[in-house]
Amino acid sequence: MEKSGTLSTLEQSSQKNFIFVVLNDFSLIAFANAIEPLRLANRMAGKELYTWTVSSSNTGSEVKCSNYSVIKVNDNLPEIKR
Repeated sequence: MEKSGTLSTLEQSSQKNFIFVVLNDFSLIAFANAIEPLRLANRMAGKELYTWTVSSSNTGSEVKCSNYSVIKVNDNLPEIKR
């Protein structure tokens, strides 16, 4: 039996990952409305169904929202292979 809290290979392959690209002066309410349903679904399921990364085209590690709040980004935009 698998240890509670770990994901099986099947569960990992069905896990969905999202990359949110934020730019300076983005809407915090729109960002929160995108992330909250994913976070709540994970909480209700008791496991990580959804993961996300916050990226930016800025070279820094933070981006300013339209309401002057600052959000830390995980990484710069990844290169997309064609």
